This record gives sequence, structure tokens and C-alpha cells, in this order.
Amino acid sequence: MKNILLVGLISLFTVFVPASLVALGVFLLIGSFLPFFLIASAVFILIGIIYNIIGEKGIKKVLKETKTNGAIEVPCAFCKTNHIVNILLDSRNTFVCTKCGHKSLIVLQFLTAQITTPLVVSETTTPIVEQD
Repeated sequence: MKNILLVGLISLFTVFVPASLVALGVFLLIGSFLPFFLIASAVFILIGIIYNIIGEKGIKKVLKETKTNGAIEVPCAFCKTNHIVNILLDSRNTFVCTKCGHKSLIVLQFLTAQITTPLVVSETTTPIVEQD
């Protein structure tokens, strides 16, 4: 709740202080404050909205590019043709097969394993190799 109030106060400050300065300048020149304060406030609010829309699109693009964890080779669920597909952890991963045209879903499965300490093998030990 405190964060919302803080963001609200900062937003009001960044809109109404510059608008007040613009209106004060016009008031000193012309003698009219309120209409120019309202116009300047509306202009600064519009600039903020446009800036946020443009910034949000850019942020989404950057996040999508940086969240790519790499490409994996997966078979088509229908015809088993292998495809290299980028995997994103924050969205559904699908691809359309170039051979059969069907859409396949990539299901991610995560497993855990215990971390163990490797056995110490002496340098005199030779590996056992089976020969056919």
C-alpha cells in the first residue's frame, strides 16, 4: 500500500510541478493561470501515457529476447521430424512442423538429482575395457 501511495505522489509531482511552472510563466506574461495550468497538466499526462506505452513495448521486446534460454532439438509429435526450437520459460512453447504442417506442443519436465562427491581413483588404476 505504501508503494502505491509513493508512486502516486511521484506521478502527481512529475505532472503538476512542471505544469505549475508553465502556468506561472504564462501568468507572469498574460495574467491567466488556471486555464494554462489545466492545459499544461493535460499535455504532461498525455506525454506520460505515450512514454509508458512506448516504453512498455520496448521492455516486453527486451524481456522476450533475454528470456530465451536457448534452442533445443525436438521431434514433431506427429511425423517425428526433428526441429530446432527456441524455448521460453514464461510462455507456451509450440512449433509448426515444416514437413507435415501439424502444430506440436513442447512439454518441459524438470528433474532434480543429488550432488555427490566423486570417488578418488588412484593414478595406477587403469580403466577396464571390454573387447569384442
